[in-house]
Amino acid sequence: MKRPPARALLSATAGDQTAWRDPASVAGALRERVYASLTGVATLMLLLIYVEEETVASSVISLVVAMTTLWLASLVSEFIAHTATHEDTAADRSGTIAQIFYTAGQSLELMVVPVGVILLSLTGLWELRTALILAVAALMVTLAVASIYAVRRSSFGWLHRLFIVAVELGLGALVIVAKIVAH
Repeated sequence: MKRPPARALLSATAGDQTAWRDPASVAGALRERVYASLTGVATLMLLLIYVEEETVASSVISLVVAMTTLWLASLVSEFIAHTATHEDTAADRSGTIAQIFYTAGQSLELMVVPVGVILLSLTGLWELRTALILAVAALMVTLAVASIYAVRRSSFGWLHRLFIVAVELGLGALVIVAKIVAH
């Protein structure tokens, strides 16, 4: 499959998603969104457990550090995987780098709403506990949307699709519980 030119890939990172229609790119971005959602929810749940000892600043820092380190790990793994499986020419490299940053950047994108919700607690709109719960809800919705997106084109009936989404969300919840127990 011929890759789109680097210019198209760079514009895709700025919001034009038409350059990322190939299944491998979509799968990579979706996978990163799922990882980031699970990591974010697990981090926020841990913060909720110790909410009495947390501040808005410490909560934001914890979430930003968790999501940023996930982004860095994704970046490294994407570069390693790509290097191991491709022989890029100089002309391909800028497009490849843009695609890798786009795929790995999903965790940074997902961090915006939870951080914003937590920061809004500084205004007195709601308490930190409520902000953390709302942030968890936002990431769980993201996980549900990713799951729905994954089954939308399948040949299964709607009831079967609903079952698959429910199982995937249940497995996601299990991963979150395991991460919390491990800490």
